Amino acid sequence: MKRLLFCFAILAAFSLRCAAQTPAPAPNFPTTTSIVLQSNQSMGVGLTNYVAYVLPTSAGGLEKFKIEPGLANPKYVSFESVQFPGYFLRHQNYQIKLHPFADNDNLFASDATFLPVPNPNVPGGWMFRAYSPREVWLSVTRDNALFASPNPRYDDCTFVLVP
Repeated sequence: MKRLLFCFAILAAFSLRCAAQTPAPAPNFPTTTSIVLQSNQSMGVGLTNYVAYVLPTSAGGLEKFKIEPGLANPKYVSFESVQFPGYFLRHQNYQIKLHPFADNDNLFASDATFLPVPNPNVPGGWMFRAYSPREVWLSVTRDNALFASPNPRYDDCTFVLVP
């Protein structure tokens, strides 16, 4: 029981610290980028049937993204596919997918908008918190799916943007 309470306290502290982040103007990211897992830079974001996975960079097929001002808030960012213009990464039921832009759809805009937060322990490493719900982060699951996780490990939610 004490261990469970300790884990809950750590998670609450992480969530509160991160939730307190207020959006600043989006950092000066490269215009076109690949998203690579910081803890294993031989793995980057690719797509299988419009679902985002972390794939070996050596296999090719990594998706390139244009970093745009956030669709729901211009102080955040949105990731538009270079290969499929007008398609954006978004979270839906916690899974990260590539969907076509939906004009006048507030839910789509919220799901496709992320706050870049520098990882204080990793120079050049970025974590991306969802615009809504604010307690979820882009993260990698054990089966290499890209997921919106409410309690990720730093290693699973820190990315490097590679031009």
